[in-house]
Amino acid sequence: MGNFFAEKLCQGLELLLQTENITDFCLVPVPPRAGKIKYSGWDQIDYLAKILSKQKAVIDKNILIQRCLKRLPSVSQKQLNKKSRLHNLKGKIIVNNHYVYDKNRNRLPKTVILFDDVYTTGATMDVCAAALKTAGVERVLGICLCYD
Repeated sequence: MGNFFAEKLCQGLELLLQTENITDFCLVPVPPRAGKIKYSGWDQIDYLAKILSKQKAVIDKNILIQRCLKRLPSVSQKQLNKKSRLHNLKGKIIVNNHYVYDKNRNRLPKTVILFDDVYTTGATMDVCAAALKTAGVERVLGICLCYD
């Protein structure tokens, strides 16, 4: 199923790039919650990122994936209502320091496209976007496979 979903994400990405006229960007996967990989053995978003990094986009080059976000320990969002979800992740997603301070090799582009598997309340995307903007990203867009 991973290849199928990666193909659908890539198609959505192509539409987004055409609609928004984006040329300089990177994709940033939403980071897994602490302990997820230990508990389940894998991270579906990282798996999709690996597939996507080999795909070609509208701009006719490999899609750049930057795993620059880190999620600090917090309660699983699945267990919370909308109001609690918004509060739960505040300050719990940060940009890795070397993306903030290294002005050459790891500098993030002006536009970042976050991607995740499920969009429920938007809380995770909001917190990720805020962290990226604090690190100097000017524009953050999001793309997800499913809406719940």
